Amino acid sequence: MRVAIVTAGSVGDVMPYLALMRGLKDNGHSPTLVGPGYFAPYAERAGVELRTVAGYAESDVREVMARLVTEPVVEVL
Repeated sequence: MRVAIVTAGSVGDVMPYLALMRGLKDNGHSPTLVGPGYFAPYAERAGVELRTVAGYAESDVREVMARLVTEPVVEVL
């Protein structure tokens, strides 16, 4: 079976998916990770194909994560 998993975020966000995909591959399936190019070294180590998404940079993720830390998403009343 061919499987595509689409993800974005930090390296910590992708690791569980890579473990799942490694298990799929070990059981005869063909997983493909779709995400930012900076996941390439991790996908390669897991033996998983990576298809990159254009226009998505690690700096974008860092900016969003920094904003989430400094600006509350939900205000507590």
